[in-house]
Amino acid sequence: MNEYQWAYSLVDSSRVSTFLISILLIVYGSFRSLNMEQEAKEKEKEKAANSLLGLGSNSHTQENNVQTLDTMQALCLPLGASVSLLVMFFFFDSMQMLFAVCTASEFVVAC
Repeated sequence: MNEYQWAYSLVDSSRVSTFLISILLIVYGSFRSLNMEQEAKEKEKEKAANSLLGLGSNSHTQENNVQTLDTMQALCLPLGASVSLLVMFFFFDSMQMLFAVCTASEFVVAC
């Protein structure tokens, strides 16, 4: 039983749900950004077509300064976020051990 303890800790429901929710949020944000980019391209095509036909009105023109991600950035965002979170986890995990060693050495010196 103890030899499979690490496997049970990996599939703990809280860890699995946290992992799934974080992945779903990243994927949702990426696809939402892609949809915004597609809508911006369609609006730009509409403006170009209206200006060629002379149907554009300057009174209703609004500047939309929304920055969106292109396809490659949307694909790399989940990978980069996952790698950076993994690096931070290992960094803080090692710093926790260093903090424990420093605290223990202070305790020994104080006594």
